[in-house]
Amino acid sequence: MRYLALLSLVFLILSCSKNKRATRLVDGTWKLEEILLNDGQQSYPNDIYVFAESKSGGEEYASWTKYSADYSDTVNGSYLITKKGDQIILRNESVFPVKSDTNTLDDIGKDIIVIRAQIGVMYLYKR
Repeated sequence: MRYLALLSLVFLILSCSKNKRATRLVDGTWKLEEILLNDGQQSYPNDIYVFAESKSGGEEYASWTKYSADYSDTVNGSYLITKKGDQIILRNESVFPVKSDTNTLDDIGKDIIVIRAQIGVMYLYKR
């Protein structure tokens, strides 16, 4: 019984820390340099994403802004990293009704974010 309780505690600690790590690392300016599309083709949009600092816990949305490569187009929205830290919900608040996409957060580090979206796999690099 102790083993089961200890295992549950370790699992709880690890799942909470992934959300905290992801919310801490996503804060800042990122460049979307490549999308590996579902049909195998590649796209190089060079869009700029600016994520505002969010609170950990997966309960509150924080703001994000997307700029086109030449800054001629801007999209404002909000994002949320789920409690498990394995998904990121991006809401586009520049359209009515607000469009929301739930994406898988495949990897996040100091210099890269890998997001699996409906269109394919997106690679964002820290600026």
